[in-house]
Amino acid sequence: MESETRKDLFSTNASSGVQDALDGMFGSKVGMHWQHGDSYYNRKYNDIKSYKLEKIIQSAYKSLKMDASNQAKVKALVRNYETASEMWANIMSAVTCGGTELEYVKKYLPNSYEAYIKIMKGLK
Repeated sequence: MESETRKDLFSTNASSGVQDALDGMFGSKVGMHWQHGDSYYNRKYNDIKSYKLEKIIQSAYKSLKMDASNQAKVKALVRNYETASEMWANIMSAVTCGGTELEYVKKYLPNSYEAYIKIMKGLK
């Protein structure tokens, strides 16, 4: 991550939702201050594995024409679901509360923000 971006994100707690989303997308290697961490984002897959259901979820993803050709890809798909859920919550919170948090979402997650707005407008 570029140092100017990192400086901007680390300059305020208002970027916590964006930092958390980056953590979900890229893992602990991006080193955010505000993050749930890999154990959080991988927990659903770990639960699936502990119940020995990984072949069933793999089959479900394949039926949806997703690349689930091996368990590493299945784990990534499950993590993407967790990340999307968390990002949705952070965007919803920023939109609801407004302020600097919303400005960070608009700046660093513009496509996700626009998708959220489009979906919400469609619910009216």
